[in-house]
Amino acid sequence: YIAGEAVVERSLIGEGALIYGEVRNSVIGPNVVIEKGCVVQNSIIMRNAVIHEGAKIDKSIIAEDVTIGKNAVLG
Repeated sequence: YIAGEAVVERSLIGEGALIYGEVRNSVIGPNVVIEKGCVVQNSIIMRNAVIHEGAKIDKSIIAEDVTIGKNAVLG
C-alpha cells in the first residue's frame, strides 16, 4: 500500500509493504512499514522492518525484522 501523501521515486517496493513517508532510489522488502514523516533514500530495507515516524535513512542496509526508532538518523 502506498498512501496518497507518500512519495515514491525510482524504487522497488515488495508485496505487503505499507508506505506513508518518502522513498527514493531504494529497495523495500515485503511487509516493511515506513511511517509518515520518514525519508528513506539510497537504501535497502529487508523484509518485516519497521521505520517509525520521522526517521531519516540514507545509504543504509536495514536487516530483516529490525525496528528503527522515532526520529532516528542513519547513514
